[in-house]
Amino acid sequence: MVQLILMRHGVAAPGMRDRERPLDERGRMQTRMQGASLAAHIGKVSCALVSPARRTRQSFENLQVGGLDVEQVRWCEALYSGGYTQVLEKIRTCGKGGGEGGCASLLVVGHEPTLSQLIFRLAVPESCARMQVAWGFSTAMAVVGELEEWESCGEGNLQVSEVLRAHV
Repeated sequence: MVQLILMRHGVAAPGMRDRERPLDERGRMQTRMQGASLAAHIGKVSCALVSPARRTRQSFENLQVGGLDVEQVRWCEALYSGGYTQVLEKIRTCGKGGGEGGCASLLVVGHEPTLSQLIFRLAVPESCARMQVAWGFSTAMAVVGELEEWESCGEGNLQVSEVLRAHV
């Protein structure tokens, strides 16, 4: 079994070009708290795919400040500018390790609406997670699930074990 964690960035400040928007104070608090929560629930993460947008980079940094241990990180443009299919392909490729050996766990830090589209399509159809994200991913929300293997990452194959919200 392999583990997939999908997480949205924390609350971002308004008033700048989208890609350059930083986290505001609430977003920093949310993501530090989520780092502690993820560390308690899953321990160490093998690999992370993170959007290059400023708010997602800062969210990832705050996850680590909060205590989440991540072995390797890759910045992934598809998480910012791509759609569901491009992100799904990046998850499969990164999870398998791209020829470098696979990841036991993969954290994806990205944006709406792509994350809710992913979880809605990937989660087992009867799962509560599908209903919890039907209206979208809230900021700093994380969904933790398991797959048989990275090649099986597709429609209805993600068994969601946790939906973690950062309440700040």
